[in-house]
Amino acid sequence: EIYSPNRINGLSDVIALSSGLNFALFLTRNRKAYATGSNIYMQQCHDSSGEPTIEPKEIKAFSKRITSLEAGSESSYFLFFDGTVSSCGRNDEGQLGDGTFIDSNNTSVIIPDDDIIVALGSGSSSKSAFFIGKNAIYGTGANDMNQLGIGDREKVAEPTEVNFDDSVNIIDISSAGTHTVGCNLSVLTDAPTFSPTPDPTITPPISCDWLYWGANEGRGGEVGSNQETPLLIEENTI
Repeated sequence: EIYSPNRINGLSDVIALSSGLNFALFLTRNRKAYATGSNIYMQQCHDSSGEPTIEPKEIKAFSKRITSLEAGSESSYFLFFDGTVSSCGRNDEGQLGDGTFIDSNNTSVIIPDDDIIVALGSGSSSKSAFFIGKNAIYGTGANDMNQLGIGDREKVAEPTEVNFDDSVNIIDISSAGTHTVGCNLSVLTDAPTFSPTPDPTITPPISCDWLYWGANEGRGGEVGSNQETPLLIEENTI
């Protein structure tokens, strides 16, 4: 056990990372992906499941350039520059989005109508995954608490469209074990002014209207009164 931040040997120029239940993913500036930790469900996308890795190991399952990555509870997702997505790991709830419930070390996510995906969403306790496309937003996997926001509680093995209002512009989604939140981009008229910066990784802050769906305990709702579809969280409720 480690009780304070510890430098990871042999890994540098990391531009993105994501943590699953017992493993972690890293993306470096040269667009190589690495994983460390548990691999019992092939969530590190290596040829087979097995012993955990104690140092980051390069993922060599993909020939395409990776633009971003996301870890679920025991599954992993990789977005490529061409807008397609691959996944690996546990698939008992259909969270890999390949139309099956079979664990895999490398599979393709079935995106409806070949929509171009621009962002991924999941979470370290989540058996659901979300794909933000140019034309729609899709969810797959566990749905027993309405965490997919598609209006029912059936788990799905292929990405299914989440019905948002036409005015909604979702740019980020985070999913937990029983509920999901989404960031709807809004523009503040009183937003602070930023000076130009030579560092392209620094971007001005954005303002979000938050939407919520899934289990409703803790938002003042009655136990069991799940939010079946995305609901805008009004400012004075949080």
